[in-house]
Amino acid sequence: MPQPKGDNTIAKRTAVLRRLENEQMPAKIRGVAREILETVAPEMDGVSRAALPNLWLLGPAVQAQLEKAPGTNAMVRTTTTLTVLQAGNSVLPRVVEQRGRAVVSADNSASLYFVASFVRLHPAVDCS
Repeated sequence: MPQPKGDNTIAKRTAVLRRLENEQMPAKIRGVAREILETVAPEMDGVSRAALPNLWLLGPAVQAQLEKAPGTNAMVRTTTTLTVLQAGNSVLPRVVEQRGRAVVSADNSASLYFVASFVRLHPAVDCS
C-alpha cells in the first residue's frame, strides 16, 4: 500500500481551509459600521459617548473592543464559514481525486469558490 502524501487534493484543501479558519480577515471600522457607530454615539453614556464620535483618534481602541464579541466582530471584518467541502470522490479504490471544491460563505452573503487556489475577496485587500 503506498504511503499517503500531503500533496493531494484533500490535504491541500484542508490546509487552505485551516488557514482561513485560523487567520481572520483584516479588521477596520469603515462604511456602514462607522456610520452606525457615529449615529448612535450621541445616545450612548460615558466612555462610549466620548469615544465613538472620535474614531479618528480612538478608532484602534474601539476596534479592539468590537473584535472581542462575535456579533460586533462581524461589523469590522469579513467573517467566513465553511459550508460545503467536496473532495476524494473517486469511485476507484486507492485513486486520489485530483479535483476538489469548497464553498466558504462570507458575512456579505457572497461565496468564495476555489478549485486550484484560494483568492481572498475583501474590501481592504487589493487583489490586482
